[in-house]
Amino acid sequence: MIHIDLIDFVLRGIIGSFSAQSTRDHILGSLGPADSPSYPDHVVYGNLCFDLMNGGPLALVQILFPHEIYSHCPHQEWETTWHPPRWLTAWPDDRFSWELGPFVPAATVLDVTRAITELQKVEPEKSLWRAYGDGVTLIVPGSDVMIDFDALRAGDVLTLSRITGSPQSVACVDPN
Repeated sequence: MIHIDLIDFVLRGIIGSFSAQSTRDHILGSLGPADSPSYPDHVVYGNLCFDLMNGGPLALVQILFPHEIYSHCPHQEWETTWHPPRWLTAWPDDRFSWELGPFVPAATVLDVTRAITELQKVEPEKSLWRAYGDGVTLIVPGSDVMIDFDALRAGDVLTLSRITGSPQSVACVDPN
């Protein structure tokens, strides 16, 4: 079982034994068949998405958290066929050993920054693009990982929705 420490990912880009050199074959060989359906350049396991830009090596990792923004259809024309993702009710994905730290559903910016010393002076930035609702992003110095906090409706409490970042450039050995 792959161990994922979210604080290590946020601060250092460490995501299990995966790195910026990891290929689709390496990911599938380590984790088994991905969930279906999936975009061609994505390898998805529940709330964890490995993004292989243009079929190349691993470029981006996205970790999604149960949040109301994911339970609403993103496009009006999809309303008759769209369903919320299955991982919303089965989180975190039990195919991994998770060390969550302060990164739990409903965590606020203050919850996260109080828990991680390195983030205490990071100022949230207003999200540049929103289909609806409101949001801010913490961009972590050193790793450039982005921690998104969203609300479905403007003015609501912003809570953790996603962590996105590039993996480290060199693979580390998973001790498990």
